[in-house]
Amino acid sequence: MLCTCILWYNLILIINKRIKTIINKFQVTLNGRYKMRTFNTIEEIKLELIEGNLIIKESVTINCNIPRGTIYNLTCGDLTCLNLNCRNLTCLNLTCWDLTCWDLTCGDLDCGDLTCLNLDCGDLTCGDLTCRDLNCLNLDCWNLDCGDLTCRDLTCLNLTCWDLTCWDLTCWDLTCRDLTCWDLTCRDLNCLNLDCGDLTCWNLDCGDLTCRDLTCRDLNCLDLTCWNLDCGDLTCRDLTCRDLNCLDLNCMDLTCRDLNCNNLSYYAICSSYNSISCNSYEIRRQNGHAPITLDGSLTIKNK
Repeated sequence: MLCTCILWYNLILIINKRIKTIINKFQVTLNGRYKMRTFNTIEEIKLELIEGNLIIKESVTINCNIPRGTIYNLTCGDLTCLNLNCRNLTCLNLTCWDLTCWDLTCGDLDCGDLTCLNLDCGDLTCGDLTCRDLNCLNLDCWNLDCGDLTCRDLTCLNLTCWDLTCWDLTCWDLTCRDLTCWDLTCRDLNCLNLDCGDLTCWNLDCGDLTCRDLTCRDLNCLDLTCWNLDCGDLTCRDLTCRDLNCLDLNCMDLTCRDLNCNNLSYYAICSSYNSISCNSYEIRRQNGHAPITLDGSLTIKNK
């Protein structure tokens, strides 16, 4: 028992010595090259400005509001502030409440409201984001409104943009002109051109759609080309759809102008204004109706 107590006592001494060593090294680091600079008033910042440029090698904490036109270029290590308004901002990690700038380049960005022209960062987490060009690795926000958006992972509530290119996209409402991504999951999607790998959504309204796997409830589009299509009710002609071309089609009720697919499977009714061309079709309802064509014919391609 005594030996055990001695061992525990020596172990505690060793741990305390290690902790003190780490604390001493950290203090030396703070007092040396990477010490923290704190600005509490705008007058303190103006003393460091050189022709509108604020260049700080250390990390910076700003506890006051920065009026527009005060800082032209800001370059520092880690930046923590409340409200910042500048033209060009380059830092390692940025944490602030309201940020407005022209060009922003940083590693990790965490802020409330962000308004900028060009944004290039690694990880971005914010409340409201409004910008023209955005390029980042991971993006997580509530409301996003921008011009061109390029990122790897994007998660947001409402997204409105001009051109969107990303790897994984998950959002509630999405409105854009050109959308290209690998995995897309959303509730409401409205765009002109959509090109993606896997698409899962609630309501889809677009011009041209090209994808690999599509799962949705209501689909409204002009031209649809995909590998596998699985949906609830698909009405193409009445819902502004022109040509439907896919490998496997599985739906409840289908109405379109031209239908061309490999395997056709539907629940009750399949009708086309012009023609239906497929290798085989399957009616899953016991008293369902055979495919109906008004102005064309039904063609079984493997016969």
